[in-house]
Amino acid sequence: MSMYAKLALSMVAAGTLALLALALALDWRLGRGFIAYINDADAERLVPLAAAAAEVHRRDGGWAGLRAQPERVAWRALHARVRALEDDSSTQALPTPPAHAARAPRQRPPAPRHGREPPPPWTPFWARVAIHDSEGQPVLGRHALAATHRRLPVEVDGVQVGWVGLVELRHASGRLGQAFLADQRRGLVVAALVMLVALALAAMALARVWTGPVRRIGSVARRLADGDLGARVGPAGRDEIGALARDVDQLGQSLAAADAARRRWMADTAHELRTPLAVLKGELEALLDGVRPLDRDAVASLHAEATHLGALINELRELALADLGALDYRMADLAFDALVDECLSANAGRLAQHGLTVGWTRPARPVQVHGDARRLRQLVENLLENSLRYTDRGGRIAVTLTAGPDGLHLDWQDSAPGVPPAMLGQLFEPFVRGDPARARDEAGAGRGSGLGLAIVRRIVQAHGGTIAASPSALGGLALRIDLPITGEAA
Repeated sequence: MSMYAKLALSMVAAGTLALLALALALDWRLGRGFIAYINDADAERLVPLAAAAAEVHRRDGGWAGLRAQPERVAWRALHARVRALEDDSSTQALPTPPAHAARAPRQRPPAPRHGREPPPPWTPFWARVAIHDSEGQPVLGRHALAATHRRLPVEVDGVQVGWVGLVELRHASGRLGQAFLADQRRGLVVAALVMLVALALAAMALARVWTGPVRRIGSVARRLADGDLGARVGPAGRDEIGALARDVDQLGQSLAAADAARRRWMADTAHELRTPLAVLKGELEALLDGVRPLDRDAVASLHAEATHLGALINELRELALADLGALDYRMADLAFDALVDECLSANAGRLAQHGLTVGWTRPARPVQVHGDARRLRQLVENLLENSLRYTDRGGRIAVTLTAGPDGLHLDWQDSAPGVPPAMLGQLFEPFVRGDPARARDEAGAGRGSGLGLAIVRRIVQAHGGTIAASPSALGGLALRIDLPITGEAA
């Protein structure tokens, strides 16, 4: 089932449950409200009935006259008197009973007296009315005073002589009441069905709108998987789906950049390998054609080219392994300042041969790092090789090692020529050699492969550090390496 169908069905199901609960609540409230309306209307009829009972009491001098008459005759007489009072305009002056006397506290009706069952709650008004004297004794009617829910006092000349009470209905009475409730319930069902149809249409529309971005994201993901790395979702909202769309676009950009880097890597690798191979091929063809004699110098030249080609292949292999995270590291605590000092001392002859002086500043106390001694030595030697290849004769190299609470800092600077600021961010990419003016073209200087600083960055990252390039105060290139520190050496 599609996400669109699930979302639409979920909204329709939730709406149906809500409508069902609302319909049941409205039906219950409608029944209760209708019964309350009937009971309130019947309670208003107690006012003229109380006035009629008061007149009968005044005329007869008590309740004996009503008690002596048959119940049906007595009710007919009271009914006639009520009609007369209702037709008489003077009834408008009858006082409205106070609120506290209009409704008695609800309680369970008492057990039937004299073996007579109380009338069912759907009986008409006159069967639910009772008149009692001031002591609560029945005068007329079937209900005890305690069984009535609405009561009005019967007063003669300001003196209360009795009560008129009404038993409230608990269900709709008569065919008209039942028909009214049935009609209202039918209208409620029709309204609920109309609302359900409207809800289903709205749910389908909203589900289509909400799943539209998801469909676009799925389409872009499939295009990226098929190799169309230029596919993008485009502008999206600020919600979670919009964030997902932006993440997919970012993934597409990363894949495109990685693909471009891979193509550039393959092209640069082919170019770098082709150069020494072309030199070797030219040397061998010259020897085969007799243009150049096969002597010691020719063999030495071939050996130098083969050595350079072997070194390039080794560097390519190490860089590939570093990118895959497959370079082996044997971590241990070591004195990094001693390692730098050892590398500088071992290459002092080469530095003097190229006319370079080295300024080496180390901490007052030895410091330790947790790392691989072989890889860290390779890091320092690559930095040294970079300065040897790209620093003018008579130049200077400044190496400063400091230690602080935030880690160890190695600052490596050399003199002119420098690197254009626009190329500083590219120095750690494979086969990037900086500005051609920085390359030295002296005998014995050798050709750089452009992989040294790329390998340096991988080694630094593997040790949890960072490296950054900037212009040097000496006129050349400045490299800043930050490594975590483990403590002072013993």
